[in-house]
Amino acid sequence: MAFGFGFLIRAEGGEADNGRVNLYDGAQSISGLARCLNLVAHAFANGEAVRTKGDNPKGVETFLHASKKGCFEERIDIEFSDALAKKIGKSVIQKNFWDYLLWSWSAAVGRKYDPVTPYVRKIENKNTPYADEIADALQSAMNDFHRLISEAPGTTISLAKLIGEDELVLNDETYQYVSAALRSPEPIYAYGNVTKYNILSGSGRYFDDKRREVVSFLLLNHKEKPNDEGLAVRSMEQRILGEEGKIRFRGDTITTSRGVLKRFLVESIELEKL
Repeated sequence: MAFGFGFLIRAEGGEADNGRVNLYDGAQSISGLARCLNLVAHAFANGEAVRTKGDNPKGVETFLHASKKGCFEERIDIEFSDALAKKIGKSVIQKNFWDYLLWSWSAAVGRKYDPVTPYVRKIENKNTPYADEIADALQSAMNDFHRLISEAPGTTISLAKLIGEDELVLNDETYQYVSAALRSPEPIYAYGNVTKYNILSGSGRYFDDKRREVVSFLLLNHKEKPNDEGLAVRSMEQRILGEEGKIRFRGDTITTSRGVLKRFLVESIELEKL
């Protein structure tokens, strides 16, 4: 396990500017970081297999360096197995993983991110909604990762390469996104067509006719609803064929405290126009 690269996690604001943070808050933030990184690393090394626990990933190892003096900055190292490096390509694996990590973490904190590598763009263009599934799996760990921000508003945590500018910055806004989950007081209806769906998880995306945007959804207890699931799959197929494939969703929305829609929890799917 010797082929890999490193990157930096840097906290700024409050006591972090003095090169220190509260011991408990710092420990919880680092624990959240470890789980966030390991979940994505495992998915990267194992064909987008999304875990719910952030223990040691298979095919990848992650390491934490000793802290630098004068600032609260941590260096993280990623080392890939020889088999994984050969499978993806030693000349591109670093760039592919970095793009994969930024894409996954951005999805988890509600930030738009357009992949830059053909490797990640190919995954994004598949009919299965990996970004939504990893974002959902990351929520608890990402909330812990934001501990320094939640306890000292105005603090930021930046992700950067060893040489280069910050490429993802966590702040009060991203904390509000990962920490808040307000459920609509009563069920609502929505109309549109499915753009992605995973029959193994019940996760998907649909284009909402009213909002005029793509919305992430989860079909609750999907294994017990073959008719609803069939409509979701058929709607997606109709869209691929260039037909409307409209269906009606009934369920609850999950939003942040600022009203940003995170997900639609679907209780049922009904035929609208196929």
